[in-house]
Order: sequence, then C-alpha cells, then structure tokens
Amino acid sequence: MFPSPFPHIALIFLLAINVTPLKHKAKTVTTLLDAKWEVTPLVLEVSEYIAEESIDDFWSFVDEISSLKPELVELNSDVKQYNKVLEVAGNYLSVLQVKALKLALSLHIFSPKIEMYGQMASQRGLPQSRCPAAVDYDGKLYCHEEDFKSQFRKTEALPKRIETYRIDHHYPASENKSKIAVLYGELGTVEFSRMHHVLREYAKQGELDYVLRHYVKERPNKRVRLSGYGVELQMKSTEYKVMDDTQVKSDTRINNTENEDPDEEIEGLNFFKLKSLRPDLKEKLEKFRSHLLETSNEMAPLKVWQVQELSLQAAERILGCSSGEEALRTLTHISHNLPLQARSLIRTPVRPALKKEILSNQELFGKTLNLSPSDAAIFINGMFFDVEIVDVITLLEVLRQELRIMEKLHKIGIREEEMKELLALDLTTSSSEYAIDIRDSAIQWINDIEYDSQYHMWSDSLLDLLRPTFPGMLRSIRRNLYNLVLIVDPTKKEAKQLLKFMESFYIHTAPLRLGIVFGVTADTKKNGLNDAGIAILNAFNYISEVKNAYHGLSFITDVYASVAENRDINTKDVHKKFKDKYANADFNDIFGEDSNYDTGRKLSVEFIKRSGLRKMPQALLNGIPLSEKKLNADDFEEAVLNEIMSQTPQLQKAVFRGEFSDTDNAIEYLMSKPNVMPRLNERVLSDNAVYLDLTGNPSETFEAKNFGNLRSKDKIATLSNRMKYFTLKSGPNDKPTLITHWVITDLDVQKGRDLLRFALEQMTNSAYIRVGVIVNPRDSHVTPLTQLILTSLQVLMPHVATSYVLKTLQNEEVFEALDGFRRPPNFNLEGLDIEALSVALKEGSWIQNLIEIHRSFVKSAVKFKPGEHGIITNGRIFGPFEEDEVFVVDDFSLIDRFCFNSYGDKILSVFKKDKSTSAAGENVKAQSYITSDMLMKTVSVLTFRTDMRSRFEIPIKEKDKGLSFVSIPPVDPSLPAFDIAAIVDPVSRGAQKIGPILSVLHQATNSHIRLFLNCVEKNSDLPLKSFYKYVLEPELQFLSNGQLSPGPIAKFTNLPTSVLFTQAMHVPENWLVESVRSPYDLDNIKLDDVLESTIHSLSRGQKLLSVKNFKELRRNTA
Repeated sequence: MFPSPFPHIALIFLLAINVTPLKHKAKTVTTLLDAKWEVTPLVLEVSEYIAEESIDDFWSFVDEISSLKPELVELNSDVKQYNKVLEVAGNYLSVLQVKALKLALSLHIFSPKIEMYGQMASQRGLPQSRCPAAVDYDGKLYCHEEDFKSQFRKTEALPKRIETYRIDHHYPASENKSKIAVLYGELGTVEFSRMHHVLREYAKQGELDYVLRHYVKERPNKRVRLSGYGVELQMKSTEYKVMDDTQVKSDTRINNTENEDPDEEIEGLNFFKLKSLRPDLKEKLEKFRSHLLETSNEMAPLKVWQVQELSLQAAERILGCSSGEEALRTLTHISHNLPLQARSLIRTPVRPALKKEILSNQELFGKTLNLSPSDAAIFINGMFFDVEIVDVITLLEVLRQELRIMEKLHKIGIREEEMKELLALDLTTSSSEYAIDIRDSAIQWINDIEYDSQYHMWSDSLLDLLRPTFPGMLRSIRRNLYNLVLIVDPTKKEAKQLLKFMESFYIHTAPLRLGIVFGVTADTKKNGLNDAGIAILNAFNYISEVKNAYHGLSFITDVYASVAENRDINTKDVHKKFKDKYANADFNDIFGEDSNYDTGRKLSVEFIKRSGLRKMPQALLNGIPLSEKKLNADDFEEAVLNEIMSQTPQLQKAVFRGEFSDTDNAIEYLMSKPNVMPRLNERVLSDNAVYLDLTGNPSETFEAKNFGNLRSKDKIATLSNRMKYFTLKSGPNDKPTLITHWVITDLDVQKGRDLLRFALEQMTNSAYIRVGVIVNPRDSHVTPLTQLILTSLQVLMPHVATSYVLKTLQNEEVFEALDGFRRPPNFNLEGLDIEALSVALKEGSWIQNLIEIHRSFVKSAVKFKPGEHGIITNGRIFGPFEEDEVFVVDDFSLIDRFCFNSYGDKILSVFKKDKSTSAAGENVKAQSYITSDMLMKTVSVLTFRTDMRSRFEIPIKEKDKGLSFVSIPPVDPSLPAFDIAAIVDPVSRGAQKIGPILSVLHQATNSHIRLFLNCVEKNSDLPLKSFYKYVLEPELQFLSNGQLSPGPIAKFTNLPTSVLFTQAMHVPENWLVESVRSPYDLDNIKLDDVLESTIHSLSRGQKLLSVKNFKELRRNTA
C-alpha cells in the first residue's frame, strides 16, 4: 500500500546563543529550523515545479536533463548544477516564472514531495536492491535496462498490476494501461538516463504505461534548511514598564532639547554639556546622539506621553526614505527592533498634513475594506490576505496562479488596464441556474393549485410572499409558484420512493404543483400486455379519466406496495393490482394493442429526447433539475424544500419590484425568465470542464511532418493561427466575435455532417459566433465532400463559404453530383466564384497535408480517437460524443446562452468601457486592437481559472500623490506586473511580517508595491515589546567555493542583556515545533546570566500536511 501522502515529517530547529564579551555587552541569539529528512537534489524540486505548470514541459525537461553531456551530477559544484538546471528550466518557464521558481527553491516547497517518493521507493525495497535506478515491472525490480528489455519481450500474459496514484507522472504517449512500468531514479544520473530512454521508447510505441517516481540512492548527511517562518523574543511583561506621567503635565510641551537630562550619559558622553560647550555643532551632536540611542542595547523606560505618537513618528521616518526599497528596510528594522528604536523615534516631528491624511485614509479603509488601524492586510491583485494568518507559501501559490493568467493575457496582447479589470471578473456559474421549459403537453399534471377545490381556502395574492414566516415554513398561496415534475421510468425501483414522496406532497397539501413524465419505450410493437412501463401508463390514463390524476398516481404507489421485494416492476404486478381494484374494466381494451389509453407515450419520448436529459430519474422544480445525488429516499424531500427556499427570494424581489403581479400567469412568468432553455445538455452544463491552452508558440511552418514534433500547446497555437472560419461577416471592420466553435467531425458519416450543419444553422441566428471545422476521419482517405468544404473555406469569402456549405449540407442529393469535382454544386449565391472553387478543387494537393495536421491535433491535443466527434468552444472541449449521442441546434443555442450568461456580457463590458480622456476618436482607436482571436483566447484563459476569490479595490489611487504611502514601481514595466498593496500600522505585529515579505516579493516578482501606513492615532503603551526576525530569502545562496550555503537563520544582535526574554516560533499552521534538548529554559532567556560563548538548544517538531493544505499548496496536475 502506498504510504500516506501526508507523512509526519519532522522539523528540527536549532537555537544558538552566541555570547561575545564586548565593551557594551552585545550578545547574539541565532535560531534556525531544519527538516527531519536529508536535502533533496534541486533538479528534482525544479522538475516538480515545472510539472505543476505543464506535464508536457515536465517530460521535455526530463528529456533535456537526461541528454546533458556531461551528466548533471558530474558537475563539480552546487552552483554549477544550480545554474545549469535554471538554464534548462528557462526553456520551459518565462523570466518571471524563473524568479518565482527561485523563491520556491529557497522555501523547498517541493522537498516534502520528493521525500514522499523516497518513502514509496523504500517500501518497494529500493534501498535493499542497492540500485541507483530501477524499474518496477511485473512484481520485480530491474536494475539494468537489458534485463528489463529481455523480461518485457518475454512477457505474454498481463503482468502483475502496479497501483498508481494521482501524484504519479505518466508519460503522455502512454496508451497501454494494462502494462505499467515504474522507474525509480535520480534525474541527472547516468543510470536514470539509460532507463528513461528505454521506457520512453516503449511508451511512445504504446506498449506500456511509463510512470516516473523520484528516488535518490545516496543523500548527504545534511538536513533541509527551512524558511518562511518568524522568530520572536518577547520581553517579560514585568521587565518593561511605562512610567505614569499624570503629575508631569508640562513636559508634554517641552521640545526635544529641553527633555534631555543634564546628567544623562550615552556610551560615556554627556550630550547636554557638549551642546552647551559647542552650540555651533548642536545639530550634528543631536544626530550623533540619536544614532547612539538607536544602536544602544540598554533599555530605558519611556513616559506615556512620549509613546503617544510613536506610530505616526515611525511612519514619518519610513516616508522620509529616499527610495521604496529603503522604506521597506526601515519598516522592517523599526518593527523588528522597536524597544530599542523607540527612544530615537520619539524625537521625530510629525507633519500635521501627514497626520490628517492618515486619519482620513483610516475612514476610507474602514468603510470600504472593513479594516481598523490595528489590522494588517496584503492585497495581491485585489485579493485580501490577513497577515496574521497567511504564510509565504500560500502567497507564492496564489502568485503562481495569478502569474499564469497574467502572462497569458499579456501574451495575447491585452493591455494592463483591461488586464486588471479582467482579473477582477467573477466568472463562476452553476448549472443549477438553468431551467427547461415545462409548458409541454407531455407532462401529466396531478393537480392545479389555482383551480383545484382543495386549495380554495388559500389566498391568491402574491403579496403573501412578502409576509414574514418562520424559517423553513412554506407559504400557502393559491398560485402555481412551485412546479415539481418527475421524469421517471415507473417500472424501475429508483422511481418508487420519488413517486411515493409525490403522493405524500399531494396528501399533505404542500404548495407544489405536481407533474409526471413517463419515460417508457417508443417501440410501437410494445403494448400494455407485454411491457410494464406501457401498462402503468395505460392504467394511469384510464384511472385519470374515470376518476382523476391523483388516483392514477395512487394506483402506481399501490403497485409498489404490493411488491415486497426491492426489484423492478413487471407486467404481472401491474395487471394483478389493476384487476384487484378495477375488476369490471375491459382489460384488453385498456392494455391491448389498439388501446385508447396509450396516449402520451410519443409525447413523453419526444420531450425527454428534446430536453437533453439522457438519464432517469430526473426531478425538475420550475424546470431546474435537482441534483441526481439527491434523488433517493433520504435526500429527496430535503432537496425539494431547499430548492423552494432558494427560489423564493427571487420571487419576492420580483413581487416587491412590481415585475410579477397578481394579473400575471405564474407559469408564463416563470418560463419567460432568461435562464429557461429549450433544452438542457448535461455535457454543456457539466462543472467538469476541460480546456485547451490556446497561448502556445505557433510554428512558422505548417507541414504535417513538422507538426507532429511540436509540443501540445504549440500544436494548438499553430492550428489556431491557420484556422479558417465560417462567419456571417463580410468585412474586416465588423465587431469581433465572442464565441468560436471548432467542430471536430468526420464528414464521411451522416452524424458528422449533421453536427457541422447544426453549428452553421445556429451561427446564422447570432452575430457573435464563428465556426471552424477540424476533420477527424477514421482513415486518411480524402472524400469529395471533405475536400469541397475545406476548399470552400480557403477560397471563398467567409460569409459566402457559410452559405455555400450550409446549402450543400442541407441538400444531400448534391453529394452524388460532385463527380470528381468537375461539377461542384452551384447555388447561384451572391459572391460565389464557382470557377475559382473548381480550379482550387483540382489543384488541392494541400488537402492531404491539412487533414494529417488535423488528425495529429485531434489525437495528441484533444485526445480523441479517429472518427470521434466533439466541439471545442473558446478552448473548452465538449466530447467525445457517444455513438448514440445527438448534438443538435438547441445544444448549440444552449452553449450560446451559457457563454453569454457566464462570461460574455462581463468580458465585452470591459472592452466596451469608454477609457478615452479626450476625443472620442481616441476611444474608438483604443478599442480597435481587440480581435476575435484575442477574445477566444481571453475567454479560454479566464474561464480556466479554478480559484475565484473576491477582489477589492484600494480606494486611494496612485495619482492622488498622497503623503501616507510608499510606491515601488515594477522592475520591468514591459512585463506583466502584480499589483501588491499592503495596509499596516508600522509598529504593529503585522508590520513585523509585512516588511520582509514585501521586500522578498519585490525581488522575486515583477510587482508594483504600494505600502499604506495606517497608523494608530494615539498609543497608550509601547505597541511592541519584542524583537522579531522573519526568516525568508528570495533565492538560494552559495558559498565562495560554489557549495550551497547552510541556509537562512534568524539572527538577533545587539540585544539588551538585562532583559528577560521568552522565545516564540511563528510557523505556518501545519508545522508543529517542540524543544528536545536545551541547556537553558527558552521561556526565560537572560543574556546577563549566560557565561558560555556559544550555547546550542536543539528542538524538533512535526510538519503535518492536511488534505486541504496538500491540495491547496501542492496542487498536482499530473
């Protein structure tokens, strides 16, 4: 059994207190954090980073590293290996992604995953085999490629099954899943390269499923050094007091010079006497005095009035820096060492204008962002993160997700202003928002609340919807506001409980109009004598006629009650119960071949087919399908009530606004809403969407022999650039189209021709659609119709080609008239150049090349088999369709409506906004750069996002030129830049983390950083009574000899020696740290009592990866 992907991975941290006896008794506290496992090769961590970006690029990276000469491990220094790996990674990652990779490597984010693979290898017995690389196949380990090849050729029966997991890396060309070979080895070694080349060739030939798992045979006796945590030395509350100054009121008006004690000495100097002796050096002496106070390591008590404006004074110091980078360093220094910095800060004058602006900003932050002065927040592209909770690993994961989207939008050509607005769009949608029209005669209604006598005591006023009720209570209103329709095969056991619940709703006079659609066979040879479903329909129709529909429903539930076993109903069950209850009825007349009670069968079949709901049972409430998971005895009633509760607020709003009044027909109103569709297709509305990456690098050549060697996303980009489209537009100045369909079809079969025809027919009803065709025949033979359609797209104007091909598909008799293209059909269409078409058909040698490209694209990029059909809409794949699946015009209409409801209007509104500052002509010119291809790619990029967070806009703009914030421009304005905003009090706990994080993010990303100082107006005490260090580096560091440095540490210097400290570790939530061995009590550290020069305190902890954290922080796309 595979080891848990969430192993208990221990961490170690080392507290080193270095005591060096200096004149001013300065002592150093050093803290570091190591993992329990040994270091993992950087190349393996880089490979896992690339795997999360693209599995195709992962394997290309593996191929390139395996082909290096000399081998990677033969390079004689860590820095050379590091640089070589980054050089190779740069072939698959952008400049900005490489910078993010460096930060990920410094954090060793992927090291636990490498360790997990190592544990899997250990359980398989790799250490005992003593092999640097081995293949696990058919229950055995093979250390030499020749041994494996020999055994693989001998294997005739299916080998023993190897269990694989989601985190495994499968070679993309691996199609034979019956034979699995797992390679354990270290990328960059000779042994790995040999095994990899062998398995890769077998996988390319489709002979086995090649799986790669990392394994390092010999790892150095050195632990992984971790970062991304904080260390705090808190002063005991009894050691630092603020003096009460209630008796010293006049002191608050004395300037800094008069505050000086005549007897005060700093480092042996009496500055009061020095200033008296040399008044001409007063200013320089004051600066020197402030410097000594700032660097002094001895604590001194401060009065209450002195710390009142400490936050504002810190802000003044930060804002006075010459650059943004220096401001971040100053913020970090002040917040990390405030107890020593306070005496220097209190002498900083605060400008009234700055104070006024900060207080004004506080009101804005409170109203728009719900932030108080004590809160610290980071906004990345508008996404909020609480600094007290978030860790840098989470931030890096978010940055990587955003970077993928930003770089793709930038590559498409979207400008920065539109990019920010597009990123802020919420494009989430749910299939539950769509309904099907239930105004259909196929539905057998059981009751009618508006006309049935049992509801005559209810009020018929819609205003009762606004009447307060207890939570969960249904309002009894004599209107058909809630209509429940069951689509069932009444003979199936799954329908029993649903129909019983329907009867219960009727008996208990629930405010539900109830209807049934009987899903019975359409076979005319079947009748009520030989088919149980038709027998139930016949009985229901007869009883409804002689009594009413409810008694017909009651009869069905009686049949269920008469069957003790949990099985489907048969004809004997129906006939027996009917004879018991209606002995005098003419049995053959009701159930026979020419029965008058066989009505509704054809209507039901047509309704089910037209609805697009292929599975039964189904339940519709006002046309909206309930979840199939809820259609059982335990959950059905609750699901109906929940759906009623979710729809009630919409009805209440409509009544309140006057959109729905007592004079309106309830059913007509409900079915006229924009979410009601003529057809619901589960494939279209499914939440499990698969998208193509349309932002690859197109090839300059368009030859089949070269096309097959391209990477998957480059194939997509190349085909996209060369795609010809059917459109209704006749000129280049027409507006760009929002919806792009690529129809994957085999035009040699009727189903394939119909699919293209339906797409073109739907396109004729919308100006926002264009259609491209990708042929996917079962073989490479070119048929006349395929050649005619592809040539029409190449030769004719798009709108003429649309009319011509649609006419051809609608008149199939013309297929016989093609006669070797000597007489292509001529429909006398305006703009049709039949001569040019005839010539092109005779010279169509390029057709074979195009079809081979189409087939290669469908196989490798879309993963369809030859002859399969499907649709790609703005990069989203619908298909492959099943053999009996029909995709009709209404399905294309559903896609059209779905696209506009979920993202169409929102995206178009971004580009339609008036962004001009002067003449209207400039605005028209600004919008003209958007093309149909850009819209298609933009939609595919934005809708591919899985994480939709709420985004906020900072109410203070850059152009305001405020006094209270620091702005740091991006390093490279030509590349997409993150918008990072931080709001913090400079002397708060949040500032202790924000400073280092912003400094590192500025180095590791291309970002525009804005730091807003949200100061507390008055402090009653020293805000921070601790020293703090945040351990974080933007990239790995190397020693002068080329070896990897030991790693980052938290180092405290110039600490006061007379203060009693207690140490606290601020680590991510899933890290647990405990002390194992320490000669000193870490809760009571007093440096005066430390005699040794160096004291080591060893602690150990555990890093627990929960399922949630593992999915969020270690998302794997393999």
